[in-house]
Amino acid sequence: MALTAGSLAVALGIRVTRGSVLDSDNPLNQISGTILYAAAVYGAVLFLFPRSRPLVVAVYAAGFCWLVELFQLTGLPAAWSAQSVLSRLALGAHFDPADLAWYLAGVLPVAALHHFVTRRR
Repeated sequence: MALTAGSLAVALGIRVTRGSVLDSDNPLNQISGTILYAAAVYGAVLFLFPRSRPLVVAVYAAGFCWLVELFQLTGLPAAWSAQSVLSRLALGAHFDPADLAWYLAGVLPVAALHHFVTRRR
């Protein structure tokens, strides 16, 4: 779990210093939120499968993030997000193709840290 803390702290720090933790009212908040989400997903996958290799965890985390982003094309997350902040945080609201790359920006540094820490053991 400590492997995820650094990436989460950086992304959350950006969110806090730029205003509200929950609002994505400017590009930096939107990007940092996407990175934070991806790092949290990496942490969740690592928590569920603690003995997995970093590359495997990264592939599953990025794949999950991409599936959620593609699910936004259906319009269902937008409708649910209008009714619930939790839905907005978990599923987003609108498809943004740039997010597909930003998810990697959240997953890859944590995977590199995970790799470095496990190689040193």
